[in-house]
Amino acid sequence: MKPYSSPEGLFFPDTYHYVYGDSDWSILQRAHSAMNAVLKEEWAQRASSLPYESPYEAVIMASIIERETGLPESVSKFLVCSSGDCQRGMLLQTDPQSFMAGS
Repeated sequence: MKPYSSPEGLFFPDTYHYVYGDSDWSILQRAHSAMNAVLKEEWAQRASSLPYESPYEAVIMASIIERETGLPESVSKFLVCSSGDCQRGMLLQTDPQSFMAGS
């Protein structure tokens, strides 16, 4: 497994059922496997013009979008700005102040 600086985004967010004797490790492995399965399917269907080099980069951007856009109608504008920045070689990051100033 590739080393990550944080476990955030590596586990599929869901409710996991367990039985007595299941270890925390086995539950985390199921959550990680579920995330990999979903990412594999979604990554295969992505638009070829997206600037992300890995499914993990797409998860990071999705997380940023979820946090920074308070309104569902803001998501598409945010995506256009963010993908344009990535295509120009900018780092995968956001600045909520400049995004909101451009509204």
